[in-house]
Amino acid sequence: MVCAAMAAVSCYEPEHPTLPLAQAEVTLVRAFCDRVVDCGCGEGIDSDHDACVEEVGALVDALQMADQGGALRYDPSCYGEYVAALDERGCGGAREHDHDCKSPCKPVHGEQPEGASCTRQDRFDDCAQGLVCDYDCGSGECLDRCIDPCSDASLANCGDEHCAATEVCTYDDAGSRCVTRPSAGMPCVQGECAADSQCVFDPNTGESTCVARGELGTACTGHRFCASGYCPAGFCETKPGLHDDCAGARVCEAPYVCSGETDTCETAPPAICEEYLGQGVG
Repeated sequence: MVCAAMAAVSCYEPEHPTLPLAQAEVTLVRAFCDRVVDCGCGEGIDSDHDACVEEVGALVDALQMADQGGALRYDPSCYGEYVAALDERGCGGAREHDHDCKSPCKPVHGEQPEGASCTRQDRFDDCAQGLVCDYDCGSGECLDRCIDPCSDASLANCGDEHCAATEVCTYDDAGSRCVTRPSAGMPCVQGECAADSQCVFDPNTGESTCVARGELGTACTGHRFCASGYCPAGFCETKPGLHDDCAGARVCEAPYVCSGETDTCETAPPAICEEYLGQGVG
């Protein structure tokens, strides 16, 4: 679990602080394991210092084995940047990310160029630095995530996660492109609408239309139909606040979270507790 996710940065630029492989274990333990305990993250593997240290050791062993394999090499700048970011944030968590392109800074990488076939080896792939081994559209291929897949007709079935937050990826005979999400009263695009609207399908006409999300007190059939994001009993209501009951829907007004112990909305733990010690940044 600890080695699951990755923080994100913009298109790869190898100008980060370095973390030599020989120093990786002790540095990552200090930057990550010590911090999640000191910040009071509660129970679980991320707050169990011994378990966290064991997980870091397994990760460093994998880094060393990959680096000694010949086809892959260790890049000390990637974990260096990750550690520097952890030190800067203290008990904070992952940085906010926008929808701009995100390329990985991989601690272990190969030399396969963009467009070449690739393979994943354990946690790592053999694509060159800044590229990802993408299996979403079929066989493994090294891709540059700073090239919007939505603009590439060959990736027209791969989703729209690289469009801006206000856009959706649509497809036609000419290929694919990112278009502005439709507002209330307009036809849905790929079943999507602007943030203040919800796509509704009319079985009588076979058409889907964007409908404005309801205000407080408006009748609703699900949370997504309310501007507040909360439809507990057929009408839009304000989400529960601090110390309010949240059993059932288990949603709370930001920044509170529904406690599994008390079924009430409580202050969230430090954001670092949601951080994962990743394979790199990207």
